[in-house]
Amino acid sequence: VYCIESQSSQKSKKNIQLEIEEFAGLNVKGVFINSIASAGFFDYWNRVTPVVAYIHEFPGIIKRYGKYIDLLKLKADRFVCDAVAVVNNLHEHFDIDTLNCDVVHPFVEDVPDNDFNKITKEIAREQLGVKKTDFLVMGCGTVHWRKSPEKFIEIASKIWSIENPHF
Repeated sequence: VYCIESQSSQKSKKNIQLEIEEFAGLNVKGVFINSIASAGFFDYWNRVTPVVAYIHEFPGIIKRYGKYIDLLKLKADRFVCDAVAVVNNLHEHFDIDTLNCDVVHPFVEDVPDNDFNKITKEIAREQLGVKKTDFLVMGCGTVHWRKSPEKFIEIASKIWSIENPHF
C-alpha cells in the first residue's frame, strides 16, 4: 500500500509521481477509485488507463472535494454507485451522464444460521458478558467526519432509552 497523504507533506509532487510509477510497475491495466476522497490520486497519475470510480457520497461531501469530481469527470470511464439516488445526484449536481453509471448495492451477507455459528455467537456473548436475551449494539468502521459518527451516537442514545442495550 502506498499512502499519498502521508507522503505529500514531505516530498515534491514529482517525487511522489515517480514513487507511484515505480510502485505500480509497468503492467497496470486499470485504476479503481473507491471514493471521491481518493480521486486526488489523479494529481499524481498521468498514465492513460481505464478508470472505474466507485462513488457512494452525496453532494455535500462531493462539494468538499470539488476539484476531485472534476478530475473524475475527465478520467473515469465508468461510475459505480451504491444507490440510484447517488446516480441522480451525480447527474443533477455534477452533470455526469446517467448512462455512464451503474448501480451496485453493497451489502454484508448474513451469517448462516447453523450450529457452529450459534455456538460461536454464544461464546462471544459470554466473553463480552452479554446474555443471550440482551440487546447488543455494535459498530464497525472508521471514526472519521465523513462517516458521521455522531449519527451512531444519536441512534445509540435513542436505543439506550428503550432497550438498555450493551455497546
